Amino acid sequence: MIYLRFDMNDPRVVLDSPNVMFRNGRGILLEFGDPGYTQLAPGTPGYEAPPKPKARRRRRHSPHNNDKPTRHTTMDSNFHFNVIPKAGGIGNTTRVVFQEEMLTPELVSLTKAALAARGFPLSDEQINAVGEEIAKVSITALAQSRPLRRAFGYFTHEPTCGGVHDDPDFTPTVDNMNAGSRGRLAPEGQDLFDSIVTFHRDGVKGDKVPTVTRVYDGTTRAVDQLTLGGPFRLSGPGDFGPEPGMGATLLGIFLERTGGTPVRIGAFSDWTNSEIRGAWPAAISGTGAVELRLVVQYPNNVAPSTFIYGTPLAIIP
Repeated sequence: MIYLRFDMNDPRVVLDSPNVMFRNGRGILLEFGDPGYTQLAPGTPGYEAPPKPKARRRRRHSPHNNDKPTRHTTMDSNFHFNVIPKAGGIGNTTRVVFQEEMLTPELVSLTKAALAARGFPLSDEQINAVGEEIAKVSITALAQSRPLRRAFGYFTHEPTCGGVHDDPDFTPTVDNMNAGSRGRLAPEGQDLFDSIVTFHRDGVKGDKVPTVTRVYDGTTRAVDQLTLGGPFRLSGPGDFGPEPGMGATLLGIFLERTGGTPVRIGAFSDWTNSEIRGAWPAAISGTGAVELRLVVQYPNNVAPSTFIYGTPLAIIP
């Protein structure tokens, strides 16, 4: 709202405009956003073009509204998730923890094997061509506001948009519409998902978790190796938590091979927030490489926190 003056030369100030009025003995002009403002039609005396919508950065793929995606450090077949307290402290929700991405070469390889098992052998080039054309046809349909219902009996994709605008008379663009698609599972696809999924809770968000980013073998001076009886150093981004006591048999570093019994390291030459130094055990039963687990009890955590190093350690003779 602005007050009128005798020397104003504003084309919006005309006597017949519903946005020009007198209040408390003074003339005023209502503007966009003012209570009582009337949008006039083009060509009408006093017409004011609607303001251009504010430029908005288009949001690309975002798995969660509240979280940056996290990645799991080991590859397995479980559905990994974290538990997150809801706002206000009432109840909890869950968020997926991403594992290794499936890229096109792996998708093609698995599809090729599955088709061969069904008696339809296709080459990598043929599967790539089919996949590309299905993707193009699907995207074209979504761009025409056409939902893909139960595609091949498993997936549903629906076009979506979620632009926010100050005025309904805006000019739609790719960016300000925030247009895209939302994928869902059809009943057959949901049944397939339910029949194969197994869950693994990585932790409760807010609880501290120790993280090892580097395992250094002091004998070979190499990473991701283990020399029995030799020194080692574990490094991390910080906050390994308190050093476990000798009597805390469920805490420390645990080493395990396939078919063997876990071996605990509970005594260390140095334990800081970002480094742990000690000596490997003299023997580890079992076969193959060694899985390293770090288990820490933080003062404010209800239960111990476990971290599994993603790379199995090779034993050096």
